[in-house]
Amino acid sequence: MYYQMRKNDGSPDIFSKGILIEKDGTSRAVKKEDLVLEVTDNWTGPSGEKYPSGWRMKIPSMNIDLKITPSVKDQLMNVSIRYWEGSVMIEGIKNNLNVSGKGYAELTGY
Repeated sequence: MYYQMRKNDGSPDIFSKGILIEKDGTSRAVKKEDLVLEVTDNWTGPSGEKYPSGWRMKIPSMNIDLKITPSVKDQLMNVSIRYWEGSVMIEGIKNNLNVSGKGYAELTGY
């Protein structure tokens, strides 16, 4: 799990952090400095707002390189505060082994 708040300029807030839980239940903290998160695609909402719609997440110190892709691009929640949330598919490499999984992403402030 990784939590990233953005500052007004789009850069990660100092409180951004995460945790990696291994199959055996052990966990390791993931600091903002340990992680590289880059947007690889965007989706344009009905009002013209752009949301990130694909990411590459690397944690070099843990030998992790992941591609994160929304299961469906349009997962916009049009409630009192409009935001994007939904399921994502994950593929990549950890310790030179192929890994895959499913996840969840939530995006606000776009």
